[in-house]
Amino acid sequence: MTVWHVGQFGACLKPKQSIRDFCQIPENTLIFTTNDQQEEIIKIIEIILQMNLLLNKRCYDTVQIFICRKYLQVCTKNLSSYNFIQTKEFCRTLHSCGIQTNINIFKLFHSVCNNPQVNQVEIDYCVPYIQASFNNLYCGILFDGMTFPRQLTTILPSYSQTATIELNLLSEANISKSCMDTWRHIWCYQFPFCSSDFKELLYAVSYQQCRQALQW
Repeated sequence: MTVWHVGQFGACLKPKQSIRDFCQIPENTLIFTTNDQQEEIIKIIEIILQMNLLLNKRCYDTVQIFICRKYLQVCTKNLSSYNFIQTKEFCRTLHSCGIQTNINIFKLFHSVCNNPQVNQVEIDYCVPYIQASFNNLYCGILFDGMTFPRQLTTILPSYSQTATIELNLLSEANISKSCMDTWRHIWCYQFPFCSSDFKELLYAVSYQQCRQALQW
């Protein structure tokens, strides 16, 4: 079966030097992130550094601490989970600084402050599905050792019921075998799954296959 890479999972990585310097991260500390996320954090840091001349020391120091605590989750020593450091205590100051300066990035900080916060997250996002198949009527047995993002596994049973209804309708419509096979493949392999090393998200349905199914 051909698969396509669609993204990376986070992992406990050594932060890039510019992040380490800005946030004063100890040498042996690992953070839960991806290389792409680190590049985005570096861009945010560059914006903050440019704001230094526009902010008073209180506002600048608060922004620096907020960024480093909110976007850099520190991994535990056994690498089984990562910790969120609470940032609510800085939200009132950030709101005040945003009003004083009218700088747009403070709107982002405000939205982040309104999000619920958790203390610790387990790194167990790839788990097996409880059933041997997505759909016993139309889909084959899942590959041995196949795992999926944990949140996805909670909604798969409802998709299985929908697949049965939709594929039954197609079967009764007397469409060609090749058309039916294409739609069955899309329904049975439409869900992203984890790579064997749990580092990447993979997909078994291509854009071209979707276009082909719509052209029958």
